[in-house]
Amino acid sequence: MSEQKIIFFDIDGTLEDQYGHIPKSASSCIRKLKEKGHMVCIASGRPMWQIHDQIRELGFDGYVASAGAYVEVNHVVKKDIQMNRESFVQLAGYLEKHRTVFLVETTEASYMLQSQYARSKEFAGRGPDFVEMEVPVLVKKLSEIIGVKKILAFSDDLTKEDLKMRWRGTFDITGISYTRGAKYGYEISMAGVNKAEAIGMVCRKLGVEKSRVIAVGDSDNDVEMLQMAGIGIAVGNATEAAKKAADFIAEPAAQDGIEKAFVKLGMIEL
Repeated sequence: MSEQKIIFFDIDGTLEDQYGHIPKSASSCIRKLKEKGHMVCIASGRPMWQIHDQIRELGFDGYVASAGAYVEVNHVVKKDIQMNRESFVQLAGYLEKHRTVFLVETTEASYMLQSQYARSKEFAGRGPDFVEMEVPVLVKKLSEIIGVKKILAFSDDLTKEDLKMRWRGTFDITGISYTRGAKYGYEISMAGVNKAEAIGMVCRKLGVEKSRVIAVGDSDNDVEMLQMAGIGIAVGNATEAAKKAADFIAEPAAQDGIEKAFVKLGMIEL
């Protein structure tokens, strides 16, 4: 496999283990891939401000962030889009009506309405597995939030089917395992905006065939990119949907799954 590849790594549960740590084997794998002349990129649901220095210091060539709403290649921004304001306000009203807590992600920060904070803490107190990834900025009104990229929603009542039926054609709804203590958790993005669409755009800009793309992920929001890539790799801790979409299943992220996968492909040596 001497042909140059472009490799996209998800972060949570893939590049990082369940505790938010990057295994040394994964860091070593990325450096070896770069030394071999391959491009390595991030493809994450996280906004850019949440991609911390430990990740950036690995020297990635590009970033697909905010689940495809933001794309940067070789330090040049290629895509940076926002939710339609009217649609966002309608969605927020619908979520509030159905007692659904939601985090609004922008390029700069995550926001939450003050009126939802008590319910958010109620969810958070339910289980020992809850970890606060970031403290949202509390605001009184939606008008204080500018430049919306995507929404994370948490509910005991609204199912994915409920949301898809109501917002089909306007928003894409993807289930997430990180539910902040609620029964359900969702990532809500603009319709047609996802990691696979963004990766396709990167390929067109660089003149790279999709057959040269390798995608590595673990979650439902990785399904499209695993399917479109020349090789889709799901780590062993992935969801069933991600595993079904992948070409092969590696060992879990915390068990050196990243490194072992690329050794298996013959792209690096131990």
